[in-house]
Amino acid sequence: QFDWSRDGKYLRVNTESRELLYFEVGPGILIKEVSRLRDEEWDTANCVYEWGVQGLSSGNCDETRVTALDCCRGICPTVVSGDDQGVLKLANYPCTSEHSFLPLTAHSGPVTSVRFVPGGSHLVSVGQDAVMVWRRRLISHSEAVINESPPQGIQTLSGHQPPAENDAPTNTCCNAVRYNSTGRVIFAESGVVSIFDQQESNRSSRIFQQHTSTVTAMCTSDSRQKVASSDAKAIIVWDSTTCDQIQVLADKRQRGVFLISFSSHDEMLVAVCASDEQTQTICIWRLHLGDSEPLLFQTLPAGDERVHHCTFTSSSSKQLGLFTLSEGGFSLWTEQRGALTLEERQQCSPSQTLTCGVQASDQVIAGTQCGALAVLRGRRGVGELTGAHCGPVLALSACPEGFISGGRDGIISIWSPELTKISSFDSHSAVLSIDVRPHLNNESTTSVLARTERGIVEISCMTHKLRRLIEMSPRSYGPSKKHT
Repeated sequence: QFDWSRDGKYLRVNTESRELLYFEVGPGILIKEVSRLRDEEWDTANCVYEWGVQGLSSGNCDETRVTALDCCRGICPTVVSGDDQGVLKLANYPCTSEHSFLPLTAHSGPVTSVRFVPGGSHLVSVGQDAVMVWRRRLISHSEAVINESPPQGIQTLSGHQPPAENDAPTNTCCNAVRYNSTGRVIFAESGVVSIFDQQESNRSSRIFQQHTSTVTAMCTSDSRQKVASSDAKAIIVWDSTTCDQIQVLADKRQRGVFLISFSSHDEMLVAVCASDEQTQTICIWRLHLGDSEPLLFQTLPAGDERVHHCTFTSSSSKQLGLFTLSEGGFSLWTEQRGALTLEERQQCSPSQTLTCGVQASDQVIAGTQCGALAVLRGRRGVGELTGAHCGPVLALSACPEGFISGGRDGIISIWSPELTKISSFDSHSAVLSIDVRPHLNNESTTSVLARTERGIVEISCMTHKLRRLIEMSPRSYGPSKKHT
């Protein structure tokens, strides 16, 4: 077994004689002064003989040997090992005591591989007899339990089955990260949504676990008191501080949700769905209070170009409006005779490919594949700022100063409505999603929250200090023309 360092410069290797050796990849030399790699960050964690997992092998007799290992990073770091007797051992990471793990009798022979899925909601173990899938149920930030009760607990796979005809298309994991009403961090990872308190010394978390599959989209209301998150079957609206479920929005026409947004007063919710690889549908829900059931108010065709942004338009009147932005341009829908009707559709130039969008004040700003910022609609007309980022713009969000952008280059910039750069920060990794925490007077931004390719970071706008809150498995980034 071996592990790569985060920057790809070093390897750590286990040998047959149970040694842990370190190598510098470039010249291919053995590193004898291993103390200089004490603070090195490792991209993988599969070495079975390593200081952080010595509790899983220290008590083994000569007849039992650890054959596979994997670690799950995040809010609840966990390590699992498999041995040549078919036993899995689950423990919190780091595991330095031989009595601090949970043994699980699994395979009838040696375990050849164990891996957590991204996010850690499931574990896959491979032996000579079977492939097994285990469901991991999070109890708190310091506990993790493998549930052995079928059907959620363990499943033995003897072969692969094609998807059923009515199954929703597979969606990528949700990259959204948001502040809740108390300033805690909300993010999705695999099949759960976590609320993380970055201020407490023990970094405690609440976990929303009502989804039955991977969370594909997430948003917060304007008050940040409600969260909406979706999976393959439904959208669930829940309280951002208590994790109590409020409403479930489910309809057979709503399949493959990948984008959701609340209206300004939390009365409505819009969802963009990819019903198949060619067709997208917009579903608009009326959210009723009390015991009333939510109502699917209207569905709209969204075309075959990937929709990157969809929000209700802000207006002084109570007239309903909707704004959508796709790769080739934007569309504006307004209410006429009780239903939304397409009022305006504007295509961008063929040289532009839009990747994300935001409504800031009375302007519509879009990010492009080439790193430019385009004003698609505003009081000063249409314009473009080239070279805003070195590479695709992947995230945009409104802020008190105007708006904020994040790109594949790892740079986060705050802009005025006139496209004047106010300040910039380097997150050192591709920015997938951003949110801001405004000052109490709502005239400036206090901190910036970003989900990057490597995890979640928070940046103080006063000190420019970056805090790495949560480390995660690398995520894919960049726009895709497919909906799945």
